[in-house]
Amino acid sequence: MRHACSSQVDEALAVLQDMAARGAERSPVAYGALVAAAERGGRPALALQLFEDMLRALLKPSAATFAAALAACTQSEPISKALISLRNTQAQLLWT
Repeated sequence: MRHACSSQVDEALAVLQDMAARGAERSPVAYGALVAAAERGGRPALALQLFEDMLRALLKPSAATFAAALAACTQSEPISKALISLRNTQAQLLWT
């Protein structure tokens, strides 16, 4: 099945939040997996929010994570705002 079950995305998000609350090191792999799951699960706003959170945490996304964020942009309303946000993110990554 292509779409991640919404409850599974919520469970994964809860695990990530619990890890942060316990002081565990933030992982770009964990964020990337959750960004991709949210995008595939039809939750583009969550995928983009997680992507932005990842960048604020100074974690560098992989190409796959960036692709999932871009795919989430295509599902977002309005798409132009999402693409501008992603383009600004890309610029930030190039300068860091």
